[in-house]
Amino acid sequence: MKRIKFALIGCSYRNSIIYQGITHIVKAAKNANTKLILYGNFNSKMYQSELIKTKEFSNVDFRGYVNKDEMNSISNQSFAGLSTLLHIN
Repeated sequence: MKRIKFALIGCSYRNSIIYQGITHIVKAAKNANTKLILYGNFNSKMYQSELIKTKEFSNVDFRGYVNKDEMNSISNQSFAGLSTLLHIN
């Protein structure tokens, strides 16, 4: 059975990932046995390091910074695109 892929650019600012809700989506993808394509640069190297060490990150295809052409390519490979709206103070 082919696994569905979801693409996520989390709360983007200049293609930078901020971690509002990213952990929740990474965990949800693992629980659903779904591949998550994550792109953009983390704005916190400490958070990036912590997230990559989690067992749930094994379902993540982390691409880092991508240009517009690569974004379009990722979108074409994916079933749906996701963005976080979770506000954390």
